[in-house]
Amino acid sequence: MAATMLPSVNSAVFSFIAEALENANVKNRIETYIHEFEDCQHYLCRSKADPDFCSLSFKHSSPFTHTARLALIDAYEGFATLLEQPEPDFQVTVQVSLPALRDQEGQQRQESLGKLASIRMYITGAALRSLLGNLVDGTLAECQEVVLCRPGQPFYVEGRPGRLTALFPVYLRGTSDDALTTAFAQQAPQFDITSHPCWKQNDSIAGYISMVILPAQLPSPERVDSVTWALLTLPAHLKFSIKAFKASIHEQLRGMYEEHLAQLQRARCDIVEGGSRQGHRAASVPRRNPISAAGSLLDRIRAKADAAPVRDMGSMLNRHKENLHANYGT
Repeated sequence: MAATMLPSVNSAVFSFIAEALENANVKNRIETYIHEFEDCQHYLCRSKADPDFCSLSFKHSSPFTHTARLALIDAYEGFATLLEQPEPDFQVTVQVSLPALRDQEGQQRQESLGKLASIRMYITGAALRSLLGNLVDGTLAECQEVVLCRPGQPFYVEGRPGRLTALFPVYLRGTSDDALTTAFAQQAPQFDITSHPCWKQNDSIAGYISMVILPAQLPSPERVDSVTWALLTLPAHLKFSIKAFKASIHEQLRGMYEEHLAQLQRARCDIVEGGSRQGHRAASVPRRNPISAAGSLLDRIRAKADAAPVRDMGSMLNRHKENLHANYGT
């Protein structure tokens, strides 16, 4: 079961700033609100009075820490600055210098736009990026941290010299979840679900999916950012993958149901056509031309219905009456 990880770059934010770079003149004030999931909001603004700048504001359910501020200052150095007073109801406001972005080369400009559109990753993953940076530098000490990317979806990080372990809790809420987890584990790549007494706090947690990150897996800052975002979005990725897996299971069950129904239909037709052995006259059953079953599930159901035997109830009743008269007459 293949799936694509959620991208860290918000495409709407990326497009807004890219269009601002192309259009030097602004006739009116432009404002855009962008909602990402239910706990994240962006606000972009560009005014006629100051066309060389555009502002990017952001708020999230996670607190805006000093570590997150330092991460933004380091990532946006040279083309954006953090304002001391953010927009009302927002955690942080970044003032983007459009001339500074225009002076950059093509690849460098694309990377800067990607960093601006990934502001959520820099804020929510600030603590995790700091731990990964310490892992690369060789200064990681023993620690235990709780990381919260989305409300109600925390995971845990254990740091030791030379390695960082991420623990994702597995919640089971009943027998249906047990069966689903078993079926998912049979088709998914191999992974380990283990118990951890230090983090287990309630009976609904069956265990933890553990992932170990080593310094050799982080050869560049870009790799650190990608691993940070992959860990932050892994719970949502698993949730979407399980939903897709459930949909595929339902489709397989529908296919089995259709196959069994077709077998019963064929057996029923054989009984009707074989009635001459009991004194009835055999009647040929006309069939429609088969139709290709390619396409969606609804198309396949329609194709099978069109290819099924045609039932003319009037002729069947007349043949039944003729057979009754012939049997009683003899």
